[in-house]
Amino acid sequence: MDEKIQTTDIYKSQTVFPVCFVTYYPDQGFFERLQLVLDAGYKVIVYDNTDEPVLGFDKFVKENTLELFRDGHNAGLGEALKFLMGNAKQYDFAAALYFDQDTRFSLRSLRYISSWMDKFFDQHQDFAAIRFSTAEYQEACYLQAEEVRLLISSGCVFRLDALEQLGWHDDHFFVEGVDYKFCLDAHIACFRLGEVRQCPDIDHESLQPLEKSSVFGREIIYRRYPMQRHIRFVGALLRLSGIAMMHTELRYALIFFRNIFTHLIAQSWYFLLAFLFGSEQEDLKRDSQKVES
Repeated sequence: MDEKIQTTDIYKSQTVFPVCFVTYYPDQGFFERLQLVLDAGYKVIVYDNTDEPVLGFDKFVKENTLELFRDGHNAGLGEALKFLMGNAKQYDFAAALYFDQDTRFSLRSLRYISSWMDKFFDQHQDFAAIRFSTAEYQEACYLQAEEVRLLISSGCVFRLDALEQLGWHDDHFFVEGVDYKFCLDAHIACFRLGEVRQCPDIDHESLQPLEKSSVFGREIIYRRYPMQRHIRFVGALLRLSGIAMMHTELRYALIFFRNIFTHLIAQSWYFLLAFLFGSEQEDLKRDSQKVES
């Protein structure tokens, strides 16, 4: 790592965690969420993959309120996550919470995760990661994590001693395949993965670049990827399928093969929709985020 910018003291506790981000040309909405986390008193660690300095970080660097790392080039998600989690472990944190820069969340989200950790962290010693989502949100409903096979990193609390045993995230994967490889590695090492769907206000979708088509009066919203992204995705999953078969993890190999076909079928359908009915960019709700107290 070529550059380290500003460090603050860290309060060390079994269930107090830092909030980590990987950024790439972050927008104003991200800096508003960053301010929210800092105001709530959490330690924040950011790995910036942007090719040039981002002015939005200047305020926080001057106030010495976060730890910011950058190399001046896009190192990819695998390397960034490996660095962030290793950095958090150096400060004796037991776990670290990670969000993508375009994941929306609120103060209620952070409070829920903190409360859940206080109640259940010690009961999930064999879990390498637990993801928090809002799919089945119920007010003040704290349930133990449901075991799953696949997780995306955003919204995950990672158990750092488990990641250290796994060798951290695999930096040979740039973006596509990073999450899947982590899940496969965790399973091979006999760790479990969990999800808690009752966390409020977490939204992974609304800040994604979306398109919409009007089909006989019905509006359909979707996300199309460029051809280069398809090639990287298919290549990564074919590679992961091979790794899974080498470890006789046939179920994971089948899951990866299945996801190749479901991805290609869905993307083909979206391109057909755009071709037949036209498409336009869906307005992103970047300025409508409500910060819950």
